Formats: sequence, C-alpha cells, structure tokens
Amino acid sequence: MHFPTLHLLSIVASLAVLSKAYSDDVFEARDYIDELSTRTDAVLSSLSTRELITELSERLDRRKEDRSTKFECTKCLAISKTGAKSKTCPKSSDGWHSWAKTSK
Repeated sequence: MHFPTLHLLSIVASLAVLSKAYSDDVFEARDYIDELSTRTDAVLSSLSTRELITELSERLDRRKEDRSTKFECTKCLAISKTGAKSKTCPKSSDGWHSWAKTSK
C-alpha cells in the first residue's frame, strides 16, 4: 500500500494543529478557574466568622418566613402553600384559581 507523501504530510499537519488548539483551550480554562477560586477565597477570608454566621442566620430566618406564607383564592377561598396554577376553581369563569398571599 502506497501513501503519497503529500497526503501523509497533510494528515500529520492537521493533527498537530488540532492537538495544539486543544491544549491551549484546556490551559486557559484551567487558569480561569484558578483565578475565580482565588478571588472567592480572598472575599471569604476578608469576612469574620461573626459576619458569616449573622448573614446565614438572616437567610435562614427569611426562608422560615417564606414557608409560613400561604395563598388564598380570591374567588372560592381555597388555600394553597405554593400558589401554583391549578384548574379546579369552581367559581371562576375560566376555571383557574386567582391566588393572593395571606399571612395565615
């Protein structure tokens, strides 16, 4: 089997270009991820433990408040925890509930 030199040379050149392009992208992506993690570490190290705990406590308190919120249909007075659309309202003309937040 005989391979012409020009065909063999073009195959080798294309493989070399492909491998070079692949390796550059991998290293640039790795450098970018390293830079992001360094920035994140610097931001977190500037905060004290007390500030972190205060922020987490506030977020947990807000999350608890959101769970106590309920929704009430303004037409049939049905109650829902999520307020998701459901087509079961007997008193509306289109069949959809019309949810409004309540503090019950």
